[in-house]
Amino acid sequence: MPEDVERKGLGTPATRAAILEKLVSAGFVERRKKQLIPTEKGTNLILVLPDNIKSPVLTAEWESMLKQVERGELAADVFMGQIADMSRALVKEHTAPEECFASLFPDAKKRAGGGGHLPPLRRFRV
Repeated sequence: MPEDVERKGLGTPATRAAILEKLVSAGFVERRKKQLIPTEKGTNLILVLPDNIKSPVLTAEWESMLKQVERGELAADVFMGQIADMSRALVKEHTAPEECFASLFPDAKKRAGGGGHLPPLRRFRV
């Protein structure tokens, strides 16, 4: 793990424990004795996620920005706006699985009425 990532908060034991518990409860990894083993679902997720969203540096930056919000150095709506903008860009760019990953999502065509694209997302206010 890069040093700057740990300094920004991603490397804290509490943060790591919470992230690992979420991965286990969502079915992305399973415990085998003292090891965490990725499930098929977890492996597939890592394959399809864009590199920028998988980056521990992004998580560390968000943790750092949250601390700035806590201290009143950054407005919460500015932070949330950045996340919303990134989310919109990701959804716009990745509306359907890339062809090379289509076999990981056998139900995608069925849900989309045969066209291979997922149905439009409902709009949420951010």
